[in-house]
Amino acid sequence: MSAVASVGLAAAVLSYRHQFELAAGHGESALTAKLIPISIDGLLLAGTLAVLDASRRQTGNAWAARVTVGLGVAMTMWANIVHGFGVDRHHHLRLAADRADRRH
Repeated sequence: MSAVASVGLAAAVLSYRHQFELAAGHGESALTAKLIPISIDGLLLAGTLAVLDASRRQTGNAWAARVTVGLGVAMTMWANIVHGFGVDRHHHLRLAADRADRRH
């Protein structure tokens, strides 16, 4: 159980950082950049808890909760993927600029 919690905590911290840096890098205020990851992961958490509650109560298929989970997963994956492309792209642009400077 502690290994699962450790991996989950590490993933949450990294995901928060990626989403924060993505928002801040696109000009959002510090407060907004801090709140965006909480709202995205909060959506995912709320949907997950709603699915769990519906399952325990056996109250149907909980389609709205499942849609909420799907949206939360899609949003957090999108933010982390876009952050990765942005970091990689900027890194390669800096390397290309450095190489061009050395040649001249």
